[in-house]
Amino acid sequence: MSNTSQRSVSNFRMPAQLALKQGQKIGSLNKLGEKVKNWKTRIFVLLKTNLLYYKTAEDKHYTGVINILNCPILRCDPSETPGNMKHCLKIQTKTRTYYLSASSEQDANEWLIALIEQSGYKIIVKQAQDPTPLEPSHRSCQIFGSIQKAIDAARGGEKILIYPGIYRENLWIEKPIQLCGYMSELERKQRSEAIKQIISQTQQQDESVQHASNEGGAYEKVAPIQNVKKSMTIEMMNHSSMNASQTIMNDPSRMSESELKKTASSRRAKNTNAAADQEMKKRIEEERVKTRAIGSTNTIIIENADDSESVIVYKANGGVISNVTLRSRLSNPSQYSIEEEKPLSSCLEMDNGGLTLKGVTISSAECGSGILATNKSILILMECIISQCRDMGVWLMDRTQCTISRSRIVSCKVDAIRVSGESTLHKLSHTDMLGSGLNGLCVCDRALCSSMHSCQISQSVANNICVQNEARIRRVVGCTLTNSSEFGILFSNIPTRGLSEEDIICKLTNNKIENNVLGDVYIEHLDYMGRFVKKYVRRKKKEVVK
Repeated sequence: MSNTSQRSVSNFRMPAQLALKQGQKIGSLNKLGEKVKNWKTRIFVLLKTNLLYYKTAEDKHYTGVINILNCPILRCDPSETPGNMKHCLKIQTKTRTYYLSASSEQDANEWLIALIEQSGYKIIVKQAQDPTPLEPSHRSCQIFGSIQKAIDAARGGEKILIYPGIYRENLWIEKPIQLCGYMSELERKQRSEAIKQIISQTQQQDESVQHASNEGGAYEKVAPIQNVKKSMTIEMMNHSSMNASQTIMNDPSRMSESELKKTASSRRAKNTNAAADQEMKKRIEEERVKTRAIGSTNTIIIENADDSESVIVYKANGGVISNVTLRSRLSNPSQYSIEEEKPLSSCLEMDNGGLTLKGVTISSAECGSGILATNKSILILMECIISQCRDMGVWLMDRTQCTISRSRIVSCKVDAIRVSGESTLHKLSHTDMLGSGLNGLCVCDRALCSSMHSCQISQSVANNICVQNEARIRRVVGCTLTNSSEFGILFSNIPTRGLSEEDIICKLTNNKIENNVLGDVYIEHLDYMGRFVKKYVRRKKKEVVK
């Protein structure tokens, strides 16, 4: 154990078993040695401003302790470390820089959030006219009236705490920081209770689905698939009569931006009764109520000052944005005579960055997409709400990686989520997508959706899920896909050769797929229809009840 670590916390001794019970965060991380530059796995325990680490869970004393009080904590590039270790954190103390490596991107970001929160190092942003009093612990911090000025002053790894107000700024972020909206103790409590209630309701729904599955002895609900098979011949005949222009309309990836919007608009006009009926209005209103219940994020609003620029451009490797509302707007919408003239600025644009969003509300009704992530970015969304976007809710491009959980995407004019350009949506769980102007989830252009669990997609003007152009979706578990104006799941332009069977199989488990106007599950390749149903949709046979 280093002398520096011992001096930082005098007479501090704690057995591993006791520390594991009391720690705010616990887990295994790889640590780079101080003298011998090799990586060793240690058990880390975060206790307030002290980060203890042990060799084993049976140790009587810690191997070392890092005092993180007022220390910058950063994500670092693999090239900065021996062996090019991924998912690394850097803790800069007065005497030494520590390098820690997590097992995954999500684990690294969770540690980053926890460490920054406990380090106590903050920069405050507060408008002069804001009547909210400063907390006593914030009076000794640096205080700025502008978010961008606070970002420029930050070294990286700091927490920038934003007090309530409307901030009209275009933010450019090139350093890893935690941008956090201020919440009072009452607001934190209300938000926590609302989240617990929503999670409890979701778990009850999951249990009821599982119970129904066990009662029937079926691995997958059989009725919807059988209905699709019965109507397969009719759909094949109707589909074979489509001309070339209709085929292109079913493939949005071939369209220009203006053609895409015209297609979405024509589908909305064609399916007005299906997409705007009373059930849809009721469900969307329920989502808005849930949006208000999740927390008072509307008291901290960041809007774009320049119509042609995104609200936030993020280009740093690792960071957090939480408890704020991002809103993209036009200062003078009447100056644009037609829709195509309006700028395509997104609320949040990521370029080769790594970012976690937690408790963020995003709206882009007049401009572009809610989130546009490009160039190998890494994005994690937790408890976020994206609503009323002019284009996509979330658009992943250029080999971006993403995880989305416990979020809601409502009333986007094109797709709620689009995964394209060889990007990967690793996990999509407990997320609702309602009232999309085209598809709920569109996976295209060699992209991949690894796992989709306990999600609800409903009232899409086109398809609830669309998989096309050599894209793949591996498993859909416990999801509800209902009331789309076209198909529940559409596999479009899937090649018959060039991919292994494991690459193209989609496992459907305990899903509710019903009330979709044109069909529930549909494969667009007509000549191979029968074979594709057997190959793409894998189900266990119904168990024999003795």
